[in-house]
Amino acid sequence: MCRVMLFSKHLSSLKPLVALVLLCSSVGISAQNEKQQAIVKADSTWSTEIIPFPIDWATKITYSGFEELRFAPNWNNVNHQEFWTLVMSWQVETKTEIPLEDLQFNLNHYFTELMKPNHWAQEFPDPELALSDLEVSESGTQFKGEMTFFDGFHTGKVITVKILGSQRLCKTSGKAFVIFKLSPKAYGQPIWKQLNAIALKEDACVD
Repeated sequence: MCRVMLFSKHLSSLKPLVALVLLCSSVGISAQNEKQQAIVKADSTWSTEIIPFPIDWATKITYSGFEELRFAPNWNNVNHQEFWTLVMSWQVETKTEIPLEDLQFNLNHYFTELMKPNHWAQEFPDPELALSDLEVSESGTQFKGEMTFFDGFHTGKVITVKILGSQRLCKTSGKAFVIFKLSPKAYGQPIWKQLNAIALKEDACVD
């Protein structure tokens, strides 16, 4: 069965039938790549999408690597506690830890371009994002934040999500793993128990 790629903007300019054919013909390859490129371990009910870096629709992101998206089963249901709940994981080629300011710039740019175009509005505010460090240790950096952005997928309204994030640098392999967990629900709500159960795979870092 063909799966709709929710975040793949590079197909948005194609005719629907052509896009569908391309997606169907690449399902086997995509499924294989996703299995090989998984960054986090998560329940199988959370759908998966892989997006390579650099991203053609977000040209200010200059990272090399890829992104793994994991969507909660009801992430598109505005009346469900899982609405807009997802995990964004980045594997980035780098020899040094990525500064928090750099992560903030790239995530903000990602969402700025992600909502263009949409069928709700031609003019809407740019995202507002603020991240701050929670803990820095030998095993990595933990951070949190909040982002307000225009929801061009489901509601056509401005929404706010909470963010819990982490970064782990693997010096031997020259890679950093950055995980963003997003939900509109306040920290401490049940959905965060599900989000916090999603973690970096044990074999992701070879250090």
